[in-house]
Amino acid sequence: MLNAQQHVHTNSSFRSNIANSEYEEVLAEYYPAEYEGLVAEYHSTEYEEVIAEYHSTEKQLFFSIKTVKGPSWRFASIIAYQERGRDILDMRFSRTALHKNMFISADNTIISNVLTNDTSSSADAQLKNYKGTISDHCVGDNELIYYEVNYTYTILKALTGDNLVLEIGLAERSKVDQYHYGGNNNVSAWSFNLAKRSNIDSVYMYAEYRVNWKTLRSFSKTTVGTNIHGKFKLFINRRRNEFLMTQDDSIIHVFKNVTSTGKLCPIFGVYNPYRVHVKLQLMNPRNFTNYPW
Repeated sequence: MLNAQQHVHTNSSFRSNIANSEYEEVLAEYYPAEYEGLVAEYHSTEYEEVIAEYHSTEKQLFFSIKTVKGPSWRFASIIAYQERGRDILDMRFSRTALHKNMFISADNTIISNVLTNDTSSSADAQLKNYKGTISDHCVGDNELIYYEVNYTYTILKALTGDNLVLEIGLAERSKVDQYHYGGNNNVSAWSFNLAKRSNIDSVYMYAEYRVNWKTLRSFSKTTVGTNIHGKFKLFINRRRNEFLMTQDDSIIHVFKNVTSTGKLCPIFGVYNPYRVHVKLQLMNPRNFTNYPW
């Protein structure tokens, strides 16, 4: 089977498209029978070819871009099929579903557990137990939803005992406010969370669903002054009933059998404001439901 680069260079229609220098950027689509999909991009201002490849190893989503004229690989939030403008999703944090003691930005893209220059309290906040909010877009049975979350946390007081830091998950809308975080059995969310547990002297990432949890990786120290920031990339695939998270070119974890009789919504938690200041920013939401899988 030809690889992606060989397909691009043996496809005459692709070569004719990238030769057209009238356009600043030409997007060429080519779908060989052996592949689910392939998209190649050419930027005429840089005079280099870029190949976007989609990998579905073990049905997991991974995005990468390879620059043909160099060996470097860059992680990118693109998918192997994209009709310009059609995939954009106006998904934001819900102001009304916010916990009454949390804070949100004017454009509903940032939440925090303390007042910041970006956030303020919401008079419309309704949640009483869940320490965060949900998105204003819940996920339908057949939808493919992608989004990114920038996170920042700074430890102000040493974390001892059990301390949650943040959570990103997926939960039934009707159960979200039954507990302060989704990983609890009362909520039964599919939860990625950062926490310090009593028997471990570090902040770790965990994957939780009902009474089952898995330690994924060490994240930071628990000492005063520790400042951590980065980006998570999430993909909800209701066709395969999967919910996955990636970071830094690698897949952290995939929840499988993500099914529910209720409405499923992304959830976002920020915790322990007297010990750690936490901020989450929702970015680049995309709806890939129209992709011809």
